[in-house]
Amino acid sequence: MSLTLNSTIGELILEVGKIIVESGGKSDTAILEIPEQDIYLEIAFKSKEEVEE
Repeated sequence: MSLTLNSTIGELILEVGKIIVESGGKSDTAILEIPEQDIYLEIAFKSKEEVEE
């Protein structure tokens, strides 16, 4: 699936989940390219324990 500026939140969540699963849980950052745009979306993941410290 390619994300666009018209993509739904559901499509975004599926793409982020796909990146996490493909990394085997080792990735802590997902970078999603947006076709035909000069921008990309970068999302950082942290464990709850890390955030609470």
